[in-house]
Amino acid sequence: MFRRIVLHLAAIQDQKQLYAEPLTFERSWTIPASAISPEGLFQVIEKDFTMNYDEEKNSYTLSKQLPGPILITNYDPDILCCEERAALYELINPWIENDVAFDIRPGYPGGEWPLHGAFRLRSFHTILNFLGHSLGEQAEYLIDKDPRTPPLARNENPSHTLGLIVTDRLPDGAKLYARSHDKYYLVDTTGENAHWNLNAFQLLYILFRLTVTDAKSLDLPITISK
Repeated sequence: MFRRIVLHLAAIQDQKQLYAEPLTFERSWTIPASAISPEGLFQVIEKDFTMNYDEEKNSYTLSKQLPGPILITNYDPDILCCEERAALYELINPWIENDVAFDIRPGYPGGEWPLHGAFRLRSFHTILNFLGHSLGEQAEYLIDKDPRTPPLARNENPSHTLGLIVTDRLPDGAKLYARSHDKYYLVDTTGENAHWNLNAFQLLYILFRLTVTDAKSLDLPITISK
């Protein structure tokens, strides 16, 4: 199901109709005017609240924009009203920083298959572990797109996330490879999925770079004696 959902999102992206933006929503609180002192009003303003006074009810309505996860949609997220944003937030709550929500609605590209939910992005180590297992006991297999999914550009739907070749001998002209335990592991740059595999490897490299940080200087004193 995960693969089919991703294929559906990819088909919408091929039409350049996929949006990915941070989800924000507004929370409001109504407080009696007698409960807020003049000093409290300044504190509220400093905390990025907007405030409206209701003279008839002698109360204040405090509102604040709160951040949510990245939201993938097949429509412009700016059309969402506050109530719809709050409903989406409740749908995926609780969420953590590496969650990515998606909301595919009818009436827009790809809306033939409405989808609502969230992905949880995994660690770089988990990705490598998945690719490693796919070479042996948990081999990937071809999964057709859902019948409601629009056509994919170039009909691109390989069976493997990253096509790899395992061999005892290094082929001539091999460039992207590693050697471990007397085996050579190469990115498959042959056949119709060569472009896909190169892009997948490039993305893997980018993810690796994002996990690497510069070591902070420890400023350790060093004494050299003669």
